Amino acid sequence: MIILARHGQTEWNKVKRLQGSKNSPLTELGIAQAHNVSTLVSKLVDRQEAVMFSSPLGRALDTAKIIEASLPSVSDMTIEPLLKEYSYGHWEGLTFDDVKAQWPQEWSDRVADKWNYAIPGGEGYSMMSERAKAWLEALSPEHVTVAVSHQMIGRAIRAAYLGLDSERTMALSQNNNEVIVLRDGKETTYTPDTFYLSGCHWVYLSIELPFKRQITKLTSVIAIFPLISHCTH
Repeated sequence: MIILARHGQTEWNKVKRLQGSKNSPLTELGIAQAHNVSTLVSKLVDRQEAVMFSSPLGRALDTAKIIEASLPSVSDMTIEPLLKEYSYGHWEGLTFDDVKAQWPQEWSDRVADKWNYAIPGGEGYSMMSERAKAWLEALSPEHVTVAVSHQMIGRAIRAAYLGLDSERTMALSQNNNEVIVLRDGKETTYTPDTFYLSGCHWVYLSIELPFKRQITKLTSVIAIFPLISHCTH
């Protein structure tokens, strides 16, 4: 099982600036999201032996440290360069409107072939996809893997795991408070507020009760009471 967490909201997330390989600090909301996600991840890991990885970028590391503190089964965390965010090169720190105004031809070229186009000073999706595949191939299936990374590289990891084409890869997203679980060739998305409602199995308690249909005759009915038995995540 692979558990993918994204860093909490950052200052640049709030104003929609491209971060990429640069960093921006977590907001108060981002720190709260990291704590909520840490509780969720600890429930998913439960008592299983786990290994943990984090992108080296500050926003991911700060989130990862909060999550790591909730995982006693993790003895050490690996800082993994392959989990760095997609590099926007010379566009980092700009908004999309800034890019369209300052780099109109380059923007058009990227829109025409987003998968293969390499941003000036940065990379293309196809290059990032190779990083994601390399990281996945190096994982051991013996342990639960927890990884804290970013929107774009997380998208590439999920696509590589699920075997998606480029079009479906582009459609993937992950909010700052969402956790993606990859298991048995499928993915499941959890948020802290929906975790306890998803993955729950209902069982039914049958109780045979006497019911008087007539004064001289007793029969019985079966009363069915739904109960939440347990949740598997």
